[in-house]
Amino acid sequence: MKSVFVYSLKDKLRDKQVIVYGWGGDAKTFALRLLENNIPFDYFLHTDKGKYYQPCLLNKPIIDLDECRQKKHIVIIVSYQKAEEARCLLERNGLSQYLVEIEHYHPALKSDAGIAIYGTGSRASAFYKQVQGELNVHCFIDSYKKGSLFEKDIIIPAEIEQLPKDTAIVIASVHAGEINNTLIQNGIDPEKIFFIEYQFLVDAGGQQFRYP
Repeated sequence: MKSVFVYSLKDKLRDKQVIVYGWGGDAKTFALRLLENNIPFDYFLHTDKGKYYQPCLLNKPIIDLDECRQKKHIVIIVSYQKAEEARCLLERNGLSQYLVEIEHYHPALKSDAGIAIYGTGSRASAFYKQVQGELNVHCFIDSYKKGSLFEKDIIIPAEIEQLPKDTAIVIASVHAGEINNTLIQNGIDPEKIFFIEYQFLVDAGGQQFRYP
């Protein structure tokens, strides 16, 4: 399985103080994706003036815009989902020259063949809403459900072979490893299988754990 995201322009981070835009949930999951891809960073950027924020996140200091301006040799990186917001805010605050957009969807997800989302639960729904209007979603895949979701057909795994040849499959399920193995055993090209990385789940006891 491959991540739905790819990372470019890493050379622009070399010998710089790397600041992650934001400090909320999106910034945290973006930072975890960075760590998964061996991309180090130094700070998180708090952008909500007047709003209380904790001093650190993932053992990295959270700094505000004024502190950011005082730093030397910096780059500010942002998740793909927050890129437009970051461009606007940093431009208003005279910091846009430091923004480096390193995260992008994998090119295979943007092919004319489109994608099929494996799963129909909350993860699948959240991913669909995230990519709606940008990526061509053919359908959802589920072993036990039929009908439609977001006006897209839900198909069973046996019908995957009827999809266009280059359709990418994005696994949005807690059973990603098992599903990946089954897809490969049924002749699906591993290069066309993707997963949504670093989604945090909460078990019955409230403890967070990483998956996959």
